[in-house]
Amino acid sequence: MFGPGQYVGQLIGERLELGSGEPDPRQGSNVRHSGLVERHDLTVFGLSSGMILDNPVELREAAPAGMRLMGLDVGTKTIGLALSDTRRVIATPLETIRRRRFREDIARLFSLIDANGVGGLVIGLPLTLAGADGPRTQSVRQFSRNLLAFRDLPVVFWDERLSTAAVTREMIAHDMTRKRRAAIVDRVAAAYILQGCLDFLGQTSA
Repeated sequence: MFGPGQYVGQLIGERLELGSGEPDPRQGSNVRHSGLVERHDLTVFGLSSGMILDNPVELREAAPAGMRLMGLDVGTKTIGLALSDTRRVIATPLETIRRRRFREDIARLFSLIDANGVGGLVIGLPLTLAGADGPRTQSVRQFSRNLLAFRDLPVVFWDERLSTAAVTREMIAHDMTRKRRAAIVDRVAAAYILQGCLDFLGQTSA
């Protein structure tokens, strides 16, 4: 069982250079925190918000068996991406999208979703320290609304408070240069977010 720092350290030290691919299913999982967030009902350009799930547990039914989950760390300049294995146990950093226009961003995102057999998304929600919505959460919710206007996928929000800070601290502890940290922090943060959700699913399985 790993704590948050130990998990990020292992992620950086052992899997970061892989970039993508099938993670080792022999690795264990743990529960670090409860990242459940409240669902806000949405209407997306005439589409129902039915694919925004109330609880990550619903991903088991909404995302077909054998399909991966993808974690997203959505920022104003980048979107960090991470990918689960097909058993939904281990999260691995995948890619960082440098944001341009929305249609270009989602074209790349959908290309990766299709190429990797992704059946559901776990999107980090940057709540305030008090657990409330702020300008950044509103932006992430809007991104999700726009995404669902183009593709029907089950989506769950996961509380990402302090995830980037935790990842950055571990990278500093591993003596990574500022340039290297900047290049990988978003996709590693996405893996941290996704791993929290996977751990929750593992602990709540029947």
